[in-house]
Amino acid sequence: MARAGRARKAGARERNGRIQRPTTVAQIEAAEAEQRRHEMSVVLAQPHRRGDEDQLCASALGRFVKARGLRRELYDAGEQYANLKRQWLAFFGAPMPDRLSGSGTGVTLATAQEWGRRLDALEIAIATAAPAGYGLAVLEYVRSMAVDGIDPAAGSPIGAIERGLLGLAVELGRIDKNEIQGIVGN
Repeated sequence: MARAGRARKAGARERNGRIQRPTTVAQIEAAEAEQRRHEMSVVLAQPHRRGDEDQLCASALGRFVKARGLRRELYDAGEQYANLKRQWLAFFGAPMPDRLSGSGTGVTLATAQEWGRRLDALEIAIATAAPAGYGLAVLEYVRSMAVDGIDPAAGSPIGAIERGLLGLAVELGRIDKNEIQGIVGN
């Protein structure tokens, strides 16, 4: 009759039934290296990574920037925007993708209002950098990539999204407005 529960791990055992633990420094280092290799294999097997170790592959925004060969400043600007947006949303207790509620504890109303004004300026920069007629759509694409971690669907206006990110990077001072020519095909 089979026992209920998990199958027993294979390996040599101590007298108390526990799997033998490494005892020498070399064994400990080998066990730690094996653990790191196992963890990395799990990470690299994730569909969004496709075997790529680059940290940019961990987020939708990073994957977008990497896939299009865009400058790192566009990714950094998107991350800065996302962090500010999350802080502002947390102040109002809005649910976030990684948790169900926020806590604005310790933040004054004046600080939240300043965050809101800054977000307005950033979002206007994103929308106005996009080609005519794409402003609000590009703002939503950038927001969903940076804040919610959602990859743009096939057929999305890629060039327009790139321009929105460029407008964000310029607004945040990560790229000088005089050097934007040719960055994303202006």
